[in-house]
Amino acid sequence: MTQTPHSLLEALSSAAPASLAGGQEEFLGRTANRSRIHAAYALLMCAAVVLVGRAFQLQVLHGASLRAVADRNRTRVELIVPMRGSIVDRHGVPLVRSIPRYGIAVAPADLPVGADRAAVLDRIAYAVETDPVALDHLLAPYGPRLTEPVMLREDLSYRDALRIILTAPDLTQLRLAVREQRDDPPPTTGQPVNGLSHVLGYVSRVNAEEYATLARERYRPHDVIGKTGLERAYEDVLRGTPGVRTITVDVRGRVVATSAVEAPVAGKPS
Repeated sequence: MTQTPHSLLEALSSAAPASLAGGQEEFLGRTANRSRIHAAYALLMCAAVVLVGRAFQLQVLHGASLRAVADRNRTRVELIVPMRGSIVDRHGVPLVRSIPRYGIAVAPADLPVGADRAAVLDRIAYAVETDPVALDHLLAPYGPRLTEPVMLREDLSYRDALRIILTAPDLTQLRLAVREQRDDPPPTTGQPVNGLSHVLGYVSRVNAEEYATLARERYRPHDVIGKTGLERAYEDVLRGTPGVRTITVDVRGRVVATSAVEAPVAGKPS
């Protein structure tokens, strides 16, 4: 008997889905292995746990230290202080002038925070030949966020200051600093000017207490300021106008880029 295609379809649809090999059900397409699905889910869960754990470690456990590192790796505004002007007589002969002196300085913001700070201070103290406790007391009044350098060792020759920097190349926080020292030049008329000292006055370095109020006037911790006499009366004229430069530093305080410079105006003779 010849069956039509329509009758064959009806027979197949009415037949039980029994397998030809053992009575198991068969379906069109591929069936997924349940063990593989479970393994894939397990891998996804492990990856999620690792990512959440890493985020917790970065944000909660190490968040404060990482924020501190990022905060130090930033753009700073650094002062450029000109040389102090001379005090001259009516003929233009200098009575008091400034000569450069060199020293070693460090910005507190460049020092590490936490347990590493003490170790770095010990190494810096050894390099500049001072006591670690005295060094810590010197920096403490300025706080840990000051980006201006604080003088650690001063009145050095250029050779001696450079020697300290070169013998501690891994201490990138150390800076070669230049400060001015007032000097009485040899008299040209044969008359000494020692008797005018009370009139000329004197200068001294800005201390931590003074810096708290003078920082807004662009003074640095190791700058000098007139205390008495003409040095004080003509402070604004003799000091000149400090300039600024915008720099980008890394976590160790090393300059990696300079984006803008405002030139200083030198102090005028008075």
